[in-house]
Amino acid sequence: MQQATPDREDQVTIHDKKPRFVEVKIDGDPREIAADTYNVAALKSLLGVPLDYELELVKGGKFHPLADEDTYKVHGHEEFLSHVRCGGSS
Repeated sequence: MQQATPDREDQVTIHDKKPRFVEVKIDGDPREIAADTYNVAALKSLLGVPLDYELELVKGGKFHPLADEDTYKVHGHEEFLSHVRCGGSS
């Protein structure tokens, strides 16, 4: 007796899913990146921010610093600001 198997075209895999691209702003300039979860250091690199700079999320008129070792999920329409790190030892 032969088993029935589904046609290949009926099977959908996660690998067939294409990334959704969204617009974000970095220092006022629009960029298009994939909506995904990023390590902050990788997000800096993707946005063209030097790794020794601070990256902040601007939300509700407030600045939220993002630590390099943290992760951030990009949804779209975020606004980021980059600047030289402040403080340090004297």
